[in-house]
Amino acid sequence: MEPGIYMGLLPVISRRDFLKLTGAGILVLAARVSGGAAAAQLVPVLWLLGQGCAGCTTAMLEATSMDPVGVLVGARIYSVSFRVVANPLFSIVSGEEYLDVLRAAAEGGSARLPGGEVVDFSEGYVLVVEGSLPVCRDPVTCMGLPEALYCYLGIEEGEPVPCTEWFRRLLARASALMAAGTCASYGGVRAAEAPSYSSSGLPVTGAVGVFPDPVRGRPGLLDMLAEGRDFLSRGGVAVAVPGCPANGEAIIRTLASLVLAVEGLAEPPSLDAYHRPVYIYAATTHEQCPRLSEYEAGIFRTAPGEPTAGCLFRVGCKGKRSNCPWNMVGWVNGIGGPTRTGGVCTGCTMPGFPDAYEPFWRRSGGRRGGGRGRGARSG
Repeated sequence: MEPGIYMGLLPVISRRDFLKLTGAGILVLAARVSGGAAAAQLVPVLWLLGQGCAGCTTAMLEATSMDPVGVLVGARIYSVSFRVVANPLFSIVSGEEYLDVLRAAAEGGSARLPGGEVVDFSEGYVLVVEGSLPVCRDPVTCMGLPEALYCYLGIEEGEPVPCTEWFRRLLARASALMAAGTCASYGGVRAAEAPSYSSSGLPVTGAVGVFPDPVRGRPGLLDMLAEGRDFLSRGGVAVAVPGCPANGEAIIRTLASLVLAVEGLAEPPSLDAYHRPVYIYAATTHEQCPRLSEYEAGIFRTAPGEPTAGCLFRVGCKGKRSNCPWNMVGWVNGIGGPTRTGGVCTGCTMPGFPDAYEPFWRRSGGRRGGGRGRGARSG
């Protein structure tokens, strides 16, 4: 924690330190206090964590345009309120209570949360998926082992319930779907290629994203599963917010736009060829990089870590074939971002990541070329 400015005996701490120190306690307190206000015209948000590191949930807490605590306990946009009623890291419910919320949502029922608030899922909800989900559809994929071995959530009738099964159940009544992070969007790190391994287009872990990965030739869950095809056929809105992790601002802003779309108060965001919001991912990292002037002037770093402001292209930066604004606007409140701080862009918002962009610190960028979203330019 940074040193506080003392007023009497009480230190003044930053908002971020306050979140770190109080964590779940503030969520429980706020849920009990805000109760009725957040329930008016409430759009529930369910968060399903699959094969992931929970980095995107953590990144969401770094957002500054909207209070992330409000998103977890009840936030309001115009006449609509929404809240994340189930998240495995920051929910006020856990264990069987958490699973009961998911079951109630899948059945279109209602669930009572600690503090007495009743959440009604009969009108649908926004489903957020973080992390890839395993699909073990043949004897080769997943080495012939069941999906639950690679990702499961809870036990029913003595058997583990695969996370992919939860996705099937919850998608059936979802009004909108957001894939948070590259693992959820396209498979990401969990879908990385294994040497000397071949199957029916899937990685050894069976890891699949919500959307297809055209770079690695992988299908997406929405196309593979009957529930996914049904979701799309009834007009369900599905959006990818990739990144490793996804940026907190991108997560919250996209989530808010989906809530408004579900309530008919706004159009869903326009998407590019990789199902990402155009207003976030239209331009390449290169076009928005604070080192672009050095590139134009022919000033480059010649080695990683070199103490210069030179462009990072020659030491492996993949910004020319990646779409991401955070090096321009900053990762948190205008601060940070890989190329701002001397790191190369690794292409983490793109299909094919990480395989198509490795090794990260080499100019060639790996075995395959990455793609660019619709509306992006080559730079």
